[in-house]
Amino acid sequence: MELEKDRLFVGRDNTAPAIEIARASGSTFWNSMGKKFIDFTGGWCVQNVGYNDPHIMQELGSFNGPNYALPYYYFDKWVELAELLAEISPGNLEKSFRVPSGSEAVEVALQAAMAATGRNRFVSVEGAYHGHTMGALSVGDSAFKKMFPKNTLLETSKIGLPLSEKAAKEAEKLLKTEKFAAFIAEPIIMNLGVEIPSKEFWEIVSDACRDTGTLLIADEVASGFGRTGKMFASEHYNLKPDVMAMAKGMSSGYGPIGAAIMTPKIGKIVEEKLWTYSTFGWTPYNTVAAIANTRHILENRLAERAAGMEKVFAKEIENTPFKEKPETRIKGLAIGLRFRTPEYRRRVVSKALENGLALSTSDDRTLVMFPALDISENEIAEGFEALRKSA
Repeated sequence: MELEKDRLFVGRDNTAPAIEIARASGSTFWNSMGKKFIDFTGGWCVQNVGYNDPHIMQELGSFNGPNYALPYYYFDKWVELAELLAEISPGNLEKSFRVPSGSEAVEVALQAAMAATGRNRFVSVEGAYHGHTMGALSVGDSAFKKMFPKNTLLETSKIGLPLSEKAAKEAEKLLKTEKFAAFIAEPIIMNLGVEIPSKEFWEIVSDACRDTGTLLIADEVASGFGRTGKMFASEHYNLKPDVMAMAKGMSSGYGPIGAAIMTPKIGKIVEEKLWTYSTFGWTPYNTVAAIANTRHILENRLAERAAGMEKVFAKEIENTPFKEKPETRIKGLAIGLRFRTPEYRRRVVSKALENGLALSTSDDRTLVMFPALDISENEIAEGFEALRKSA
């Protein structure tokens, strides 16, 4: 590995670990020296279907369409994918706007809310992450404003954790001013170590949005496509978003793609008032990848499988002899383990990698597991064997 060249030429906000993926299959990858690793990261909510699934690879291998289609033209796979997304999305979401990533899906969602309501303020959750574009940064952690104090959206308000009835009442009080275009949040917050709101929280917030003409934006970029045991995390709360952002698991990494899907009424306003052209929104190959991936998740009932695997992972975690017993947050195959000290969390993640298990992190005290929804029982057993050695 040429890590020195990586440091010289590749822009990062981290230093690359001394690990590379030379080949991969399912939830396992091997480095160039042939060492085997079980992958519990799932590409950070991207790989809802594991590496090189033969059915998806066969679909992609047989694709002989154009490498590119001008977004103004007609392409039949765009219609097929958009119709499929409308069928599986919660509530009355129907019109998909094409984007290549989660950040841009959120950006379109924010613009749609402003166009539909004539308002320019937003309420979101403190500490959350919604993407790297300016609008998405504005509704994320307040710390992002310090990076761009004069360039982010100024009119944003944040509510703090935990997302309980008390937090919902704070949001309700803000929304009653009728100054806000939208409330935006992940229904279950992957980026805060799998923060699971109470049912009361979402009942109060969704009612307040409806009563005040405020749009409800569900950011399902990370939580969608089966990750939490439902096709979309919104379904756990019977939410009916006005706009929903999706990406990541939409293609399971077989091609970069995303969408902002919204109700017909809001979609019509966006078409009339905004310009949503995206050069690489749904390139033909990536569109086929998203269709193949989504149908694979549906046909193999992988969301239901994730719901069933929740108990398996919870039991394995309970039987792991951590020296610091973590707070466990789990919904489907979205799993967060919060430890008492950053030092211990760092030790566990580092030792696990040495022992052949790839984990990820959310903050300095929380490690997260987002394994592929089709991870095998053998891979789970091997992964937890490595984790027990690292605890």
